[in-house]
This record gives sequence, structure tokens and C-alpha cells, in this order.
Amino acid sequence: MMQDGEAAAAATRLRQLARNPELDASGRAAAYVWLAETRDEHAFKRRCLELALECEPGNRQIQQGLSQLRARAQPAGMPAPATPLDYVPAVVGIEGGINGRASGVFLKASGMVATTSYAVGGVERLQARIEGESAVPARVIRRFPMVDLALLSTPLSLARKPPLTPDALGEGTTAAIAISADGARLRCQLRRHSHDQAGHWLQTNLPPLSLPDAGGIPLYAERGQLLGMLTLNVDAQGNALGLSAAQIADLAQRCQRERQLNPKAALCRACGGLALAASYGGRSCELCGAALEAIDGEQPAPAQREQLMRLYDEQRGGPCPHCGARVGIYRGACLRCGGAAAGDSALGASRGRR
Repeated sequence: MMQDGEAAAAATRLRQLARNPELDASGRAAAYVWLAETRDEHAFKRRCLELALECEPGNRQIQQGLSQLRARAQPAGMPAPATPLDYVPAVVGIEGGINGRASGVFLKASGMVATTSYAVGGVERLQARIEGESAVPARVIRRFPMVDLALLSTPLSLARKPPLTPDALGEGTTAAIAISADGARLRCQLRRHSHDQAGHWLQTNLPPLSLPDAGGIPLYAERGQLLGMLTLNVDAQGNALGLSAAQIADLAQRCQRERQLNPKAALCRACGGLALAASYGGRSCELCGAALEAIDGEQPAPAQREQLMRLYDEQRGGPCPHCGARVGIYRGACLRCGGAAAGDSALGASRGRR
């Protein structure tokens, strides 16, 4: 693919190979070396070779190539912050997600951590760690796939409250630094996404292949204010998009309200929402229809018909002449049993069509 000039497609495949646990260390190192050749950016090449050297520390060719890159000056367009960061909270490493290692950012002094929905996928139980400490259990409590956000509950804590300042980004371009869980530091420029009226997304000048993990890397301003977190989503120019700190904070508050109002609700691994159906004996998420998985060690709740009828909105239609369900019909058939609806019945005229 590289020889045919398909660098972007080759980069995607090489990245998949480099993260494949079945590939040995030498193979992963080779994948990262080839990945470095898919782009001309100095910082990207350097990071690829650093990852290759981690896989194969004794490889002299990789050592020599990395030494040459480190000797070069930082390229234009990647400005360093004018002043040192006053305070940077520890970055959380997330392990066990469906798309490999990720970073996470503290939203409070303890407990809640944000990362990307892409990183965790449908996994609920993960591990989190701060550099120099042992891994601890972490649990996904809510996902918002539309903005690539996942919120985790962890026993980790900080000595002081993180500097969450959602309004720190001005209207122009802002110098920022991204710090990943493995210590990588990427200097970049941020601006509000020109076509995002809601203000959720931040444009960067970082190619997504330069990111060392599956996202969730916090973005800090010069004095340590949290501006957002990096994702693997891209803009029209192919550069990585960041999710703004304001949007993260708003959705974290929404999650807390939802959990307070519905303490019995459980995470739906499919849509990331909080579903109540399982607590009433339901087997499908009332939000998206996906099958709800039983929690390990817990007995399923006995079915409570009245509560489930309200959750599934079964009261809106007339009963199916075959099974008596009120879930509605689609293309003339009952959604519960599949039986044909008889003529222009109350079921067919109901608002229960889905």
C-alpha cells in the first residue's frame, strides 16, 4: 500500500497492527517504523520511533533514527506555551477498553474521570492508573457516543481540585499542550470549530495518528486551565478534534442529575444511556432496544408488568389480537409476536408504531 501511494490507508492498517496483542515486539516495532514514514511531520515521526523503541529497546537503527529526529528543531506551527504550566493534575491511564489504551482527565478532585467513548466501547469494567501507582478498578457510568465522551467512576483522587475552566478558550487561536497518560507532550494550536454552532468541538493542528493512544488526552492552556480533551475524530483537513471542557462539564452534571433522579438505573452498554428496565425485570433497554446484560453475581429482578408497560410505552396501542401486547405494529405485524394485525384494528391505528 505504501508503494502504491496509499499512505493514509497504510497508516490505518499499520496502526491496527501495532496495537494487535498477537504481534510480537519486533513486529510492533516494525509497524511503528513504517508508520513514521506515512507522514512528514517531525513530531509524528518522533513519536512513532519512540513507540518502536519501547517495543524493541535494543534496536540500534531505531535508536539512531530517533537521535537524529531529537537533534532537529521543533517545526513551525507547534508553538510552546509562553510560560510553564502552573499546575497539571495527574493524567489517568485507562486500560481494558475495546480500542486499547487511553488517557483520562479528572473532572473533580476524586472519583469521576472523562475519556473517549471510542476507547471504552461497550466495555463497562476497566482499569485505571496514575503513573507510579497500581491499577485500580474503574467502571463506566455513562457514555455519550454522539460527542465521543465516556464518564468513569474510579477510587482515584487528587490532592487538589483540577483547574476546570470551560471558558478559558478565546475566539482566536490558543497555544495548548496535550499530555497523555504515558507522559507524551504534544504542543498544538486550538481554535473553536468554525462550523460547530453548539461549540462542542475544538480544532487542532494535530494529525490523529500522532496521538499515542485512543484519546482522552487533556488539553491545557499556558497556565494549566483545562480546555478540553483530544479525540480521534477529525475535521475537514484531517486534524484531530478536541471536545471542549464546557461540554464535558455540562454532560458530567447531566449524568449526576440522571443518577440522582433514577438511582436504580443501570448503564446500557449499547447506547451508553441509563436504563431502568432491568430494575423492573425488563430484558431490553427502553432507550435503544438493545438486550441488557445481567450484572455478575446479581439475580435478575422479577418482571413488574405495569412498570415495564410504562417504560416501553406499551399503553399507547390497542392489544394485539394474537398475543395481547400493546407495543405497536410495523408493516402490519405485531412487534412482540410478529402476528399479522387484523384489518384496521385499534392496534393499527395506535401511536405505538415504531
